[in-house]
Amino acid sequence: MTRCDAAGGFSLLEALLALTILAAALLPLFAVQQGATRAAAAVERAQTRAELDRAVLARLRTLNPLPAGAAMAPDLAAAVDGSRRGAFDAAGARVRWVATPTAPARRAVNAGTGTAARFLVQPFHIAARIERPGHPPRTWTVAQLGWRPLTSVNMSF
Repeated sequence: MTRCDAAGGFSLLEALLALTILAAALLPLFAVQQGATRAAAAVERAQTRAELDRAVLARLRTLNPLPAGAAMAPDLAAAVDGSRRGAFDAAGARVRWVATPTAPARRAVNAGTGTAARFLVQPFHIAARIERPGHPPRTWTVAQLGWRPLTSVNMSF
C-alpha cells in the first residue's frame, strides 16, 4: 500500500503567517489614510472659519461707527468721541463689536480743491468678538472710518 502525500495547498501556519505579513504591510497605508482624513477635516474647519471671518469683515465694513443724528456744527461734532457698541449674527455665530475712536472727529477736506467738505470724519478701531457654539471665542480688530454729513444734500447746491 502506498502512502498518499498530503493534499496540495497551504497549512494553517502558512496562512496565518501570510495574514500577519499582509497586516504589517497594510498598517502604514491605514495610517496614511487616517492622516489624510484628519487633514481634510482640518482644511474643512479652516475653510468654515475663513468663510465666517469674511462674512464678519464684510458686515463690519458696512458699519458707520460715528453716531448718527442731525447735522451739527464742527465744533459741537468734535465732542462725539464716545465708544459705540453693537451685535449681529453671521454664518451661525454671534458677533459683538465695540468701536473706539483713535483720533478726534474733524471736518473732511476735498482732495481736489483743499476746501472743507460737507462731512465730519473720525477714525475708529472696531474690536469684534466672534462667538460660535462649541468653539472658543475669537477677537480681532479692524480700522474703520466713521462719517456724518454736516449739511443736508439740498443745502450743498
